[in-house]
Amino acid sequence: MQSAWRTRRHLDGAAQGRARGIRVVAWDADAEPDARDFFVNQATPEGIGYALTDQAAKELHDKGEFAIITGALSAANQNEWIKHIKARMAEKHPGLKLLTIEPSDDDRDKAFARTQTVLKVYRRRSSSWGSRRRQSRARLKP
Repeated sequence: MQSAWRTRRHLDGAAQGRARGIRVVAWDADAEPDARDFFVNQATPEGIGYALTDQAAKELHDKGEFAIITGALSAANQNEWIKHIKARMAEKHPGLKLLTIEPSDDDRDKAFARTQTVLKVYRRRSSSWGSRRRQSRARLKP
């Protein structure tokens, strides 16, 4: 089993295993289809992005500013969510404004520090959202 954020060395090992008949399962962030046999995800990227946006819109009464603290700017799954967040904002919630997207390198302390910076720099923001691979998304109230 693998998660796609693993190193190229892990993916090469998975390819060797597949060549020997071992089934490879990716989860959370998908791998290239030729690097795995199955993919398991908690929801579609569109569903996650839409749900996060709709919840923010509900809590902000469809008008307000927010920031995203993401695990990594290179995280394919989180980038897909953010793509759908932006699309949903344009389609259904034009009163929402995304101020910034800040990476935390999947580090809890760095995520906390980034959040503190966002709270200081964007004093008018209405909400901040965080997402890390090893921690569920959490809304941080001002």
